[in-house]
Order: sequence, then C-alpha cells, then structure tokens
Amino acid sequence: MVRFAGEDGRERIFRFEESPLPGMHRDFAHALGVRIGPGGGRRTQRAAISQWQTIKRFLLLLDQLPVPPARVEELRVRHMERYLMSRRQTCGERPARRSLQDLLRIVRALPGQERLEGAVADYAGRPGHGVDAQQVARPGYSDREFQTIMTAARSDVAAVRDRIASGERLLQRFLDNDEDLSAAEREQGARLEAMAATGRVQVDYRGLAVGQYPSACYAQARQLFVVDPDPAPLLA
Repeated sequence: MVRFAGEDGRERIFRFEESPLPGMHRDFAHALGVRIGPGGGRRTQRAAISQWQTIKRFLLLLDQLPVPPARVEELRVRHMERYLMSRRQTCGERPARRSLQDLLRIVRALPGQERLEGAVADYAGRPGHGVDAQQVARPGYSDREFQTIMTAARSDVAAVRDRIASGERLLQRFLDNDEDLSAAEREQGARLEAMAATGRVQVDYRGLAVGQYPSACYAQARQLFVVDPDPAPLLA
C-alpha cells in the first residue's frame, strides 16, 4: 500500500491487495510513491487518485489478456498501445493520450529501469506517444507554494495598510486640532498636509548628512504613499 499526504491537506491510502497481477504490485507501488510523493508532480488528492486509477486500469487490462505479463520485465510495447486503444473507447483522442502520458510517466518511475525491455524504455521516453500530448504551458504553483505566497502577500499588504493608515490618522489629527499635538507631531502633520495636497514628498533635512537624504526621503514617503516594494504583494 502507498500512503499519500498531499499539499492540499488531504490524506489517502492506496491499497494494491485487490488489484490483479500481484507480481507487479511492489514495482508499481514504488512508481506511485514517486509520482505522488514529496518530489513528485502529483501533490493533490485529486491528482493522486488519477495516478492510482491509471495503474488500476492498466493492471486490469493486462489481467484480461490471454497470457498476461506476471512481472514488469515482461511488459511490452504492445501492452502500452493496447492501453491507449482501450482509453480511446471510453474518451476522446486527447484525453486518451493524456491517460497514456500518465501511464508512461509511471512506467518511467518503475524501479530498476534496466529490467525493462529496451523497446519499452524507449517507447516510454519517446515523444509522440502521449508524453507531449498536453499543451505547452508554464508550470503552476502547488497548493503549498500558492498558500505560502498568498500568506506572505497578505501579511505584506496588511503592513502597507497599517503604515499608511497611521500616517493618515496623524494628518487628520493635525487638520482637526493641531494644538493637541506635540511640536514634532505638528511639524510632521504639516509635512503630511503638503504631501497630501501636492503629491510631493516633504522632508526635514536639518541635521542630516547628504548621504542620509535618500533614506530620509524614502521614510517620509512611506507615511502616505505606496512605495517601490508595495505593488508586488498588492497585485498578488
């Protein structure tokens, strides 16, 4: 049996005991573990179930042959081609080739590839037999990667929101009644008022070395404005 713990938080156990051809169970269980394991390309429960169903269908198909192969060493190219033909009977050409693609990827994950007949290994890696059936597209994020990115983006956006809201609160206090503010707050409030009116950063450069001007300007801009690092998390 193969245990699956997906990046979507779902778990499942795939049991081979009810499948035919027990002489192939260990090898295909290994291949399934590779495909749905941490380093594999199928990390959600739905994708893992699809891989499992591919193996089950293939073993059932082989078991129906007059002389079924008993071990992976006895697999032949005609077995892969028969699988493609059987899938064509239940779905369209493109879905059938995608099914073959899944099977061939599983075959390439079988342990001890040197045990396979040379023609089978060649067929499994040759373009045109399902390996290139899917449309070329940029790879997407896994559920775990996407959740990590979104968590970081939300945290950054909350920080942007809180930062600008703090500057706006000081500006509003200055506009409402500047007598309640300290001298430093009144000076900052006046700068924020000018910034809000003109869109230009207002900085008090007194006491600063020339080399400190850029950082002081950047720090002041952050009080009311979106700055260079902000758009990325906001867009995400």
